[in-house]
Amino acid sequence: MLWAERHAPSRGFALALARFGAKQFARTPALVERLERLGIPSTVGPILSSGIHATHKPEPLPATFTVLCHLAARRRESCGGALVDRLVERLGNVRFLILGDTETSYNGRKNVESLGVVEDAARAIQRSTVLVQPRIDASLSRLALEMLCHGRHVISTHAAPHCLHAQREEEFFAAIRALERDVVFNLVGREYVCEHNATPRMTRELNALL
Repeated sequence: MLWAERHAPSRGFALALARFGAKQFARTPALVERLERLGIPSTVGPILSSGIHATHKPEPLPATFTVLCHLAARRRESCGGALVDRLVERLGNVRFLILGDTETSYNGRKNVESLGVVEDAARAIQRSTVLVQPRIDASLSRLALEMLCHGRHVISTHAAPHCLHAQREEEFFAAIRALERDVVFNLVGREYVCEHNATPRMTRELNALL
């Protein structure tokens, strides 16, 4: 959606796919509407993750309160990288784990561990208390659903069940501080995603759409 809005060749490619009859998926009704305004037909599709199963035995929350962020190197802007940078600066006593980032801007920061690109985020999730996700594409990611499956917390620009909703820096800051003061295992979030977003169910929905 972001490429279609900002990059004419990508928009032309998506329109060509539509003319050929290809089915294109978006994560939310709001994104479907944005694509429709560009003339690109799409359908809300399931968010499929192989890491969401009710049978997974979640690890307890880590002893040290830890914030996880995902900053894809080529999509740092859309992942809210600038906001994350400001939170890292303001929350100097809070431990941050950064997934996907290849920047060197965190070198020397004692409260940040850059994990780079990983094939399986399960270990990072187990080491984390909360995922901070200031994405600008108004959708919940697979990583967020996997965090909930492990009983972790999510603070996101996308309003979703059993996640904390934040839009501005101050709201993210306040939500992190509130969790830091009183954090418990997110059992209701785990139960919700295991019921609504479990891998077998999402696989069946995707198969039906295709």
